[in-house]
Amino acid sequence: MQELLNARKVVECLTRLGELLVELEVQSVVRILIIGGAYMITQIQNRATTMDIDVLVYLERGTEDYRKLLIAVSYVAVEKHVDYHWLSDGIGDLMKAAAVGQVPEGKLWLKHGLLEAYIPEPRYILALKLLAGGRTKDIGDVQTFFQMFGIKNRKQAEKLLRKYFSRQALEVYAPEIEESFRVFLS
Repeated sequence: MQELLNARKVVECLTRLGELLVELEVQSVVRILIIGGAYMITQIQNRATTMDIDVLVYLERGTEDYRKLLIAVSYVAVEKHVDYHWLSDGIGDLMKAAAVGQVPEGKLWLKHGLLEAYIPEPRYILALKLLAGGRTKDIGDVQTFFQMFGIKNRKQAEKLLRKYFSRQALEVYAPEIEESFRVFLS
């Protein structure tokens, strides 16, 4: 049975990942930026669990180090009894490929072995969730952020989006943003 990830399990899995990167002789530090549910449970603590850890991985796909990262992720899944997709870098591809805008560097949150996990500011996470189109799974997170930042109307939300995303990205994601506004600001 695969376990959902709570804050303790997130730290356990990332810590073990850092150890395995050393054991597999990865050549450099693997840097990740944590976003999504794992961010919410470890930084905001507005919910107890998440299915996976969404990250932006600062490694080129196709490299030997990236291949070793995938092997280490699989080992962690077996050892910690979590889903094989417990570390998900699909959102990272979107962030880089969609001309979304400048991805923040973030601040170092966890360092172990050859893994460095960074976290962005919470407003950036909110902006990403607004770009995602009003998904049901984001409702609680967005409501928490709106309350934290005093966002009550569309104008305030649009200002936040303009801070992080290029005009091109806002045009490309206009339908998703409209759906978010419909869901979260009506």
